[in-house]
Amino acid sequence: MIWEFDWDTFCDQITGWEADHLDFILIRSALIPDQAEENLLRCFNEIARILKPGGLLFVHGIPEKLPFFGVNLDRLLTFKYWIVVESTLKNKDKGLPTKFYCLRQSCIRARKRRGEDEKEPLTDIWWDIHLLKHRRDRDFHPCQLPDALLERIILLSTNPGDIVVDALAGTGTTAIAAAKLGRRYVAIDVDPAYVAITKEKLAQLQTLGKVQRQGTKKTKNNYTKKALQLELQRIARQLGHLPTPEEVQKFSHYELEAFLETFPSWNKALKAAKFERQN
Repeated sequence: MIWEFDWDTFCDQITGWEADHLDFILIRSALIPDQAEENLLRCFNEIARILKPGGLLFVHGIPEKLPFFGVNLDRLLTFKYWIVVESTLKNKDKGLPTKFYCLRQSCIRARKRRGEDEKEPLTDIWWDIHLLKHRRDRDFHPCQLPDALLERIILLSTNPGDIVVDALAGTGTTAIAAAKLGRRYVAIDVDPAYVAITKEKLAQLQTLGKVQRQGTKKTKNNYTKKALQLELQRIARQLGHLPTPEEVQKFSHYELEAFLETFPSWNKALKAAKFERQN
């Protein structure tokens, strides 16, 4: 199922859902709008109520919000794992084995030719899944998660036929992963454009057996990456904090699409603005 409504409506809707019914719920703290704490706590209570015994809630989030989520969810659910996706960090800075960093097929084949095909136990640090760095691999969304990340989480935590819910689904990465793995899914997002992309991808998966993204040709723009970085610095100084995509759309001289197409993620786009604020 695919539904088009916002987080607040989701919290209202689930009050009528059957208790002990869902196997897996994913929420993303960075995308939840600021709201009164009592409203958020009420939603947490409902999420705990509709999860099956043994069901799992995954919270993907930014460090600033995770303490609040952790403290309050721990009163309702049993904490299991804190998973760190290390692929955003440079291996040379973290002492990670470089031979596993490159996941291109050419790199994998070269390692196998050298006899380097060891398998290692899965830990709580997942440094073998990369964030989406190329436009060809992503949809038109600033915070899209890698398919491989959602597929691993769903495989580890659910069985075929289980119900997977993503309350802030974006362009449907969770729904696509669930459908590929034989799980039922509920994908919810307020943006009609993202809902349309999700429906199109699911239709492709059903008819073609895979999602086909159109190749993109690099076009010459009337702006540079440096100009966009300076623009983010200007907006950050004006606001006194790092800007959200909505704030950039409101205050920037450039279209939001320029930032989304130039940078692989919103965090990458904000690096320049963050550096400016720290100096």
